[in-house]
Amino acid sequence: MVKTSRSGRAHGRAWLTATVLAAIVVLATGCLTDLSKEVGTDASPVLINDNGVMAGTVGWYPKKLFRFDPDHVRVPLADPQSWEPSFVGMNNAREIAGHVALRPQGGEITAFPVAWDVDGAMTDLRPFIPNSDKPGALASAVDITDTGLVIGTVSYYGPSGFRGDVFVVNIRTKQGHIVPPEITGDVWIVNGVNNAGVIVGKNDAGWFRLTPRDGSYGVEILPDFLPWDINNNGDMVGEIGGVTPAVWKAGAPAPVALSVTGLAPETNLMIGHITDTDQVLYGTSLTAVRWRTPSSEPELFPQEWTTVSVTDFNNRGAAIAFAYNDKGAAYFRWE
Repeated sequence: MVKTSRSGRAHGRAWLTATVLAAIVVLATGCLTDLSKEVGTDASPVLINDNGVMAGTVGWYPKKLFRFDPDHVRVPLADPQSWEPSFVGMNNAREIAGHVALRPQGGEITAFPVAWDVDGAMTDLRPFIPNSDKPGALASAVDITDTGLVIGTVSYYGPSGFRGDVFVVNIRTKQGHIVPPEITGDVWIVNGVNNAGVIVGKNDAGWFRLTPRDGSYGVEILPDFLPWDINNNGDMVGEIGGVTPAVWKAGAPAPVALSVTGLAPETNLMIGHITDTDQVLYGTSLTAVRWRTPSSEPELFPQEWTTVSVTDFNNRGAAIAFAYNDKGAAYFRWE
């Protein structure tokens, strides 16, 4: 599955320095569409599903939340009266997972995961996440599958200290559970999940792949590979040694490095995404890079835009990006 960026202990966000070769070449750039004509000049789209449906905010503070359906229809999403609402993923059923942060007058900020259904109604997910009611607990969502499962982590103080677990909540049945701690160990980060419920992340033993199996889960430690995302075929994108961008095909004995021809030395790669057709996209400190196939040369976001932030990437290879330069700023669909 493909998702937006993440932060905090539950998800982590690593800045990776890729040791890449400099080459004097002109990289392909793809096609840009200014989204203001589709969602309005006052809108900030941040999510896109495989059918092209987008979601985001409208206006400034207080922001209003909307889903932007085809034919330019704005579907309002329930307003959580939140200090800072955010989205982490939208599936092809138009269900959305995200977070809200509440700050009662005179109180401390409380952040927690929520989900919006196809009609825009919002559900607080904490009642369905074991251990999320413990003092000091922090629950964070990572993504939502097409079957309505929200995956994330819940961190809390246990008998042996602060620890993290993987949670799974079905927003349609309003049921949830944690993956047994004896299987996962102390979970630090969850980075991605696919529609089969296979999860990639990191625990106290290293980077892992967690696979549903016979009513439980099997865990596999991935030697020398940091996985950022996993598609519905089981292919992963990540870094070999935490440095070299690579794709690890399902069933293959090892990952295969992506070409870095044309990328500047010490390009700062951020979170990677992979589609079901093995298109790969990475954000960087200033722009974005994509590979149409694992064997192709990289493409850069059009360079007239000096700073680019990619917020989502769907299975058809369309990315949502906010870009600006000295002449202005805009939200784009990059294909």
